[in-house]
Amino acid sequence: MSLNVPTLDDRTYADLVREGIELIPASAPGWTNHNASDPGITLVELFAYLSEIYLYRVDRVSAASKTKFLKLLTKIDLIGPNGQLHDADDSEVHAAAAAQLHAAVIAMRMPSRAVSEADFESLAMTAVKPQTPPDKVARVHCYARCNFEAVTAVERQRDRPGHTTVVFVPVDPRLAQEELTAISQAIRNAIEPRRLLTSRVHVVAPRYVDVSIRIRAAIAASGASMMERKIRDNVKEQYLSWPLGQSVYSSDLYRRLAAIPGVLRVLGIEWTTDDTPRLLRSETGDIVGVHLEAGELPRVTVSGVVCDVHS
Repeated sequence: MSLNVPTLDDRTYADLVREGIELIPASAPGWTNHNASDPGITLVELFAYLSEIYLYRVDRVSAASKTKFLKLLTKIDLIGPNGQLHDADDSEVHAAAAAQLHAAVIAMRMPSRAVSEADFESLAMTAVKPQTPPDKVARVHCYARCNFEAVTAVERQRDRPGHTTVVFVPVDPRLAQEELTAISQAIRNAIEPRRLLTSRVHVVAPRYVDVSIRIRAAIAASGASMMERKIRDNVKEQYLSWPLGQSVYSSDLYRRLAAIPGVLRVLGIEWTTDDTPRLLRSETGDIVGVHLEAGELPRVTVSGVVCDVHS
């Protein structure tokens, strides 16, 4: 929300004339004719007119002043050696100066130091936007007092004062390692000169846990030919923006799939992963999901969809 710019002086011509006449008795007691026909009053009115012109200018910023502000912010000088604007008659020059000044003000609003988690996330997203296609990085998350570059899970979850981890989430969970390295380096280059002294910053992609699921659902006869594709698309969308570190459960997927038009009910969901200790089980021993740690995301593959058609 922008601040309301105050009016520096709102006196009008009539106010100035009245004030000038009110000062006459104290400064010139012998001056008793205060009518408009008096030559002295004519001078008072003239000076009030000129003063009102200057007061009008006080509340406005001239093009020359804007170019001076621009030079202070960006070292771009649009003032010629004679003190005049370069190509002062060219409106495109003034438009360019206004655009550059706007860009400079926007740049000043960006954090110059990485202190809070929001600072790290803002700097990281700013770093990747001009250097990578907009569909490469979906979001960035910051974890204070963590080192997700550690090898073991115990070390990654340990409290590490002075360490900060920035996790960037690519849109494509199967992005090539070369591209992941390039994105990571761009973020490091932006954050490193802005971090606090004695602090350490780690930039990583999420640790993906490969999960395979098999779904069985009862569906209506109408639209049965497209139902398998709809189920696969919904599963993909479900985990596209999945929160970092949040474990996946069958119940979440049951609710989403049951809301698909044409799905009468979900009969079963089977989870499999190479890292079997991550499998979550119910009290009866049934597999109900996969456990994830902070900084991890599921990389889900639908291994099969079995549809029981009901007329």
